[in-house]
Amino acid sequence: NMPARTLASDACAREQAQHDGSMWQKPGLTCGTLFVVGAMNLIDCINFCLLTPYVDRMVSSFLGRPTNDGSVVHTVGILIGLYSLCEVVFSPFWGYLADVFGRRPVMLIGLGGSIIAPLMFGFAENLSMAFVARAIDGFFCGNSGVVKTYLGEVVDS
Repeated sequence: NMPARTLASDACAREQAQHDGSMWQKPGLTCGTLFVVGAMNLIDCINFCLLTPYVDRMVSSFLGRPTNDGSVVHTVGILIGLYSLCEVVFSPFWGYLADVFGRRPVMLIGLGGSIIAPLMFGFAENLSMAFVARAIDGFFCGNSGVVKTYLGEVVDS
């Protein structure tokens, strides 16, 4: 089993290569990597905007009130904002995990969660389940900073 690469191990590898006179080469940007990173960013954007067209009707049906009722509008605002709040709150957690275990495993875990959470939201049968699904989606999309960091690390200057 090969140990996970971290920033520290990359720095050590560079330093060792300079000391030995050998060449250290960082991973390059390939079409496959660019496609995956682009797809992950697209999924994050879709997940953020996914519920905008229908969330007012969904909340209205859960609360049993018309879509223009104040409590429906308030709940919709909280439901939409919960995603961003969770994304911001959990970004440092994902950054820490990426430093410890490597960028790729963390990105894949986040991608898996970003696929499952919208399905949970779509199948929500009550408001509580919708809130939980939205929070989980924001939690897993908190790794969007990791995706951007990974892209910055593999792009050649």
